[in-house]
Amino acid sequence: MPKPSKASAALSAKSTKAAKKPPPHLLTIPLELREHIYTELLPEDASALFQLLLTNRQLFREAKPFTFKQPLAFDGQSELYAWLPRVDRRFLRYVTDVQFKLHDIDPEKIVGALGKRLRHANITAANSAHAPVGNPYDEACDLEIERLGSAFSYLPNVKHFTVLPSTDADPRPSYHMLVAFSGLLSSGFPQLLTLANHEEFMPVRFLSSLQNLRRLCFAGISTSPPAEVTALVRSLPNLVELEINRLDADTSGRQSDRYSRIATSYQCNYAELIRGLPRLESLAFYGESCNQDEDDDEDEDDDDDEDDVAEIPEATRIFMGALDGHRSPLQKLHIFASVDSSYESRVQKKIATFKTSNLVHMETFHSHFPGFDFLPPSLRTLVLWSSERDVPFESAMKLLMSTAKQHRASVPYLGNILINLDVEDWDEVGSARGWLCQRMETLGIRLSWKYWDGFHPK
Repeated sequence: MPKPSKASAALSAKSTKAAKKPPPHLLTIPLELREHIYTELLPEDASALFQLLLTNRQLFREAKPFTFKQPLAFDGQSELYAWLPRVDRRFLRYVTDVQFKLHDIDPEKIVGALGKRLRHANITAANSAHAPVGNPYDEACDLEIERLGSAFSYLPNVKHFTVLPSTDADPRPSYHMLVAFSGLLSSGFPQLLTLANHEEFMPVRFLSSLQNLRRLCFAGISTSPPAEVTALVRSLPNLVELEINRLDADTSGRQSDRYSRIATSYQCNYAELIRGLPRLESLAFYGESCNQDEDDDEDEDDDDDEDDVAEIPEATRIFMGALDGHRSPLQKLHIFASVDSSYESRVQKKIATFKTSNLVHMETFHSHFPGFDFLPPSLRTLVLWSSERDVPFESAMKLLMSTAKQHRASVPYLGNILINLDVEDWDEVGSARGWLCQRMETLGIRLSWKYWDGFHPK
């Protein structure tokens, strides 16, 4: 019997060794891949990641920082104070995203001479505006903000901050406390990249120190004068994403005359603000309904420059020129603000001018939608807010389907359409929704639906 050659023997030994090699598992794949797994796993199933932390020490060291990289939400400073002593402060350097709601001080928890003076003076957030300067309530608020600043100092790498709005169930802070808190944001987080301020009555002077800010979301009301708001936002050199929530200010629980005055007068000219900004990549505007008198008879064929600006709804003014300088760089556009029917054709014409833009995401009222033939070829996602009170469901959907089929070639990258639908009977239109989804699938478009209550989309 002939002996096997050296080459065949080596090949056989190599195949035997390969057969005995254990299959790859989590700890044998490169660290970069494991970190990607941690990043994907935490938002989807946080409990699974926490179970993973208990598997062995190596995974614990690697995965635990990812639990701190997720947004941390604190419903009041008491939650923050209670949380800090319980965590390993070595991991606090990984915290980059904080969502925080400011609460009023609790006089019963103020100890010492200040607490006695405060309870004797009987001053609260509701009546503090009428209290004399240097009152014990303002002094206690200043001390609370100092303590809050010390707590935030343990989070040196925060790049994203959200000021959560107060509700009727919350102990709302006073104006004096909001002013002090805005100063804390200015000095405590100068490296912020994104800021979302949902507190209507907080002054925005602190924006001047946030020169690295790239994304700003703020409420439609501020205690800063309109001209100051405009100047401050325009002074941000790196701002490329802007979201404006111009809603009626929530003055419930605030008894100061100052709040009522601010709610009616301190509203910025947002069209002018947007027009003067550096070129934006993303713009979201959520405004109130702006209905004109039915007997207003404007000539829709007039040039935009001849319009009486004071009589045109805010959303229309934005469309009528404020966006012109942003058409080329703008990639995402969200406009949620109803206008009078006499201005609908003007809004549609303005949207149609974006056919030559680079938009990849557009979101607007169905009644503002000019048709698929006017969408930019780069568009990938379209979101429509449709109300049966404005457009009958059956006719609107038939028109949507016919224009999509006719002009599909002009929007080759469009793959997703989401319709937020306000109808009286959601189940009644179920079969029509299913039929339309099937028809859209034949065009390579995924159509999805959400029920909408007809009011603000958020």
